[in-house]
Amino acid sequence: ISAGFIVANAFAIYETRTNYGAAEAAVLISVLNFAIPIFVRIFSFVEKPNSEGDKQNSLYFKVALFRWVNSALVIYYITPFTNTIVEGNRNLLPTVAAVYFFDLTFSQALRLADLWGTLRKHIFGPRASTQEAMNNHFSGSGVQLWERYTDFTRVIFFSFFYCGLYPAAFLLCSGLMLLQYVTDKYSLMRTWARAPLIGTQLAKSSRKFFFTALVFFGLFSTHWYSGFPYDNVCDVDNTSYPNNYVGYYGDVHFINGDKGSLNITNGTPTTYCNQDANNSLRPHNLLLQFGEGDWMTDEQKTLTKIYHYSSVLVFYVWAVVLFGLLAFRWIMSFIRGGYKPNGEDQEIDFSCVPDISGYVPQLGVGFSAFPLLICDIDEIDSRLVGWKDKSKSYDFYNIIYDIPYEGMKRTRNKNVTNEEIKPYLGTQQIEIDNREASTRTDTKPMFSIVKHWPPSWVHGN
Repeated sequence: ISAGFIVANAFAIYETRTNYGAAEAAVLISVLNFAIPIFVRIFSFVEKPNSEGDKQNSLYFKVALFRWVNSALVIYYITPFTNTIVEGNRNLLPTVAAVYFFDLTFSQALRLADLWGTLRKHIFGPRASTQEAMNNHFSGSGVQLWERYTDFTRVIFFSFFYCGLYPAAFLLCSGLMLLQYVTDKYSLMRTWARAPLIGTQLAKSSRKFFFTALVFFGLFSTHWYSGFPYDNVCDVDNTSYPNNYVGYYGDVHFINGDKGSLNITNGTPTTYCNQDANNSLRPHNLLLQFGEGDWMTDEQKTLTKIYHYSSVLVFYVWAVVLFGLLAFRWIMSFIRGGYKPNGEDQEIDFSCVPDISGYVPQLGVGFSAFPLLICDIDEIDSRLVGWKDKSKSYDFYNIIYDIPYEGMKRTRNKNVTNEEIKPYLGTQQIEIDNREASTRTDTKPMFSIVKHWPPSWVHGN
């Protein structure tokens, strides 16, 4: 599915730039980068990750791959080599500049506008039929950390990819990332809803993508410097042209597909040569071309060699670190445990932190202002849930009571308030208001059970 999306988007970008121009193609790239997380989340429902962190890690990989290809690789591969640095609305450099321009303006304005959130607050919310439905429309727009990570890595990858050809990329990259920081900070304080608790998987994965961007920086900087002047024309040793070549040619088909005229006079003779020495990503490919690189100046050859050997070194270090470290950890997992404590003991008990929340299984749904509980929380302090509805009890949001099973401790009480719910102590039978209780514990429950054993001094006992 992801490969099909990439191919379809590449075709759409190619047709847009060919028929309309670089600016229109850049707008399409910005819109696709903005919309693709929505489609990826829809198709990700078939996956069954072990945790929220694993889910975000999987989504991060898919969206990062799409945005990298969509922003940088597509416009590179759809552009003929001789159209790299020439002027023209359908050539490479104008397209790169247009992508930066619309990232700085259109993409940030689209994010700040929060179109769906604005519709919910100003159109759907005031017309909701119930108070709960109205509150749900004012709960804020959903934000996913993996989506924001991919947006930042996309900017870095795009800048590293084209910096050898477009030196202003570093300046524009820093300005764009600063603008994204300000935009995200505003959204965090004003429009975003509360994000779910996740682990460290996403942060660790993003480090690998940053180093991957550095590998592409070395490889394609070598390619950009070796290709100048991007015209596939080389000087020859002959002192003059044969007389039968001199003259005016009115209908010439150039190698890039264009048509035009050509006037050949006596002067420096030239011939066709392939300057696209790095048309393959194999690191040794450019080295084999040095013997034929007659189009390069001595300084250009020196700089290209420096970039080439450096990129080869970085590539192999990246491969060894990425794959070698994974293999080493896999082998060592059969020999010794992999757990290592992180941080220092602060001598503060978990139960003594006033505003701490626990990892309570919950499910966020669009029709409810609060997430649904999918576990038994009778034996934990309610503050560990992380939220509280002043008008309804936790039983109202707990779906374990929607599917009765044999051995169930009690059923939902729609009238009990949060303050009246007391934890069960082991198998002791407790009656609170009109709740139905049971002392059976020999039946395996269908849902998770969350427990909390606070020290005695927490409650002053």
